[in-house]
Amino acid sequence: MRPQPFGRLYVSIVLLAALSAVVRDEAFARTLKPSLSSAHYHIIYSFGGRRNDGVEPYAGLTAGTNGVFYGTTCCGGGGSNAGTVFQLTPQGSGYAEHILHAFNGAEVPLAPVTEDLSGNLYGTTSTTVMSSSGGNAWELVLHRGHYRYVVLLAFPIGGPSDPWGRGPLGGLTLDSAGNVYGTTYQGAQCEAGTAFEANTTAVVHIFGCMNADGANPAASMISDSNGTLYGTTQYGGSSRNCGCGVVFRLTGSGPSRTETILHTFAGAPNDGGHPVASLFRGPKGALYGTTPLGGAYKNGTVYVLSPVGSKYQESVLYNFSGPDGSTPVANVIMVKDNIYGTTEFGGAYGYGTVFELYVSQGHYVERVLYSFKAGTDGAYPLGGLVYQNGALFGTTEKGGLWSSGTAFELRP
Repeated sequence: MRPQPFGRLYVSIVLLAALSAVVRDEAFARTLKPSLSSAHYHIIYSFGGRRNDGVEPYAGLTAGTNGVFYGTTCCGGGGSNAGTVFQLTPQGSGYAEHILHAFNGAEVPLAPVTEDLSGNLYGTTSTTVMSSSGGNAWELVLHRGHYRYVVLLAFPIGGPSDPWGRGPLGGLTLDSAGNVYGTTYQGAQCEAGTAFEANTTAVVHIFGCMNADGANPAASMISDSNGTLYGTTQYGGSSRNCGCGVVFRLTGSGPSRTETILHTFAGAPNDGGHPVASLFRGPKGALYGTTPLGGAYKNGTVYVLSPVGSKYQESVLYNFSGPDGSTPVANVIMVKDNIYGTTEFGGAYGYGTVFELYVSQGHYVERVLYSFKAGTDGAYPLGGLVYQNGALFGTTEKGGLWSSGTAFELRP
C-alpha cells in the first residue's frame, strides 16, 4: 500500500488520521506561546471564537470581488462538526465572517473554493474514516443574496468498480466555457484516482493504468484559455525513477482527452518528489509548483517546467533546508517576477513559513517573510496565498486566539 498524502491537509483519507491528529495537537498544546508582533503581519480573523464557527482551515483563501474572501474549514460549524464554507467581508479596519454553508455529513471540505462569474461557489468534500460515501463535488448556487447547496457528483466508496473514483482532495476548476473539472485521489479501475468533469459526470482520465502514468492526484487542476488541463500526481511515473509523481497535461474536450506526461519526478538529491499542490501558470506558459519532499536537503522544492519546443524542461528553483522552511504542500503564486508561497513546517520556530523567491544575479534567492510561532499568530500554513492590493493573504490550520486557525494578511 502506498504511503498517504503529506501534511494534515490530507489526513482524513487515512485510517490513522485520528491518531496523527492527536499526536500533533498534543505537541501544539505543549508548545503554545505568545507571539511577537510584526510590522507587516497581522491576523484578519481567528477561527473558533463563536458558537458554531468553523475551525481548522486546511485550504487557502479565494479572492472575490470588493475585497471579499471565501474559504473552507475542515471542522466545526455545528453539531456534525463537518466543516464550513465561509466568507470574510471587509468591515471597518478588519473583517467580518459569515458562514455560507455548514456541512452535516461524514465528508469534510479540505480544498479551496472556486467562484464563477455569477458568484456561485464550487468545491469538494472528501471521505473520512466514518464516511459511507466517497465524497462530493458541490456547488453553492447564489440566488438573491442567499446560497443553495447542490451536489454535482456524489462519489461511491465501492472500490475499483467506482467509475469516477473516490476521495477528492483538490478543488474544482472551471474552464472558459464554464465546464467544471476535478480529480479523485483513489478508486476507479486502477485504484489510482481519476480526472472528471462534474457537470456532465464524465471521467476524462483514469490514472495508473498505463505504463509510467501518474497515480493519486491530490491537488486541483488548472486550465488554460484553450481548455487544456494541467495537474500533478503524488505517486506514479516511470519505474526507473522512484514513483515520485508526475506533472500531466490533458488535451482535447469533454471525455475525449489525451494525457501527456510533462515531467516525472526523480526525488532527492537532484529533483523534488511527491507533489501534492496545484500548478501556477506563469509567463510564456511556464508551470510553477512545489514538492514536499526531495531536493538537495530532502525538505522539498520549488520547481518550474519551461516549454521547450513541444516538450517541457524542469528546473529546481529552490531547495528547502529547514530553517528556511520545510515541506511545502501548497501552490505558489507569482507577482511580477517574484514567487510567493508557504511551507507547512520549518522556519525559525518549526511551525511553517511564508516565503518569497526573488531573482538575484540570474538565480532565485529565498527570503523568509514570516516564521510562524504557534501562538496567536498561527501555525502550520497548509494553503496557498492570494495577492490583493499589495498584500498576501492566507490561512493557518492552528494557532490564533482560540487555537483553531487563522486568516492572515502580510505585506512584503
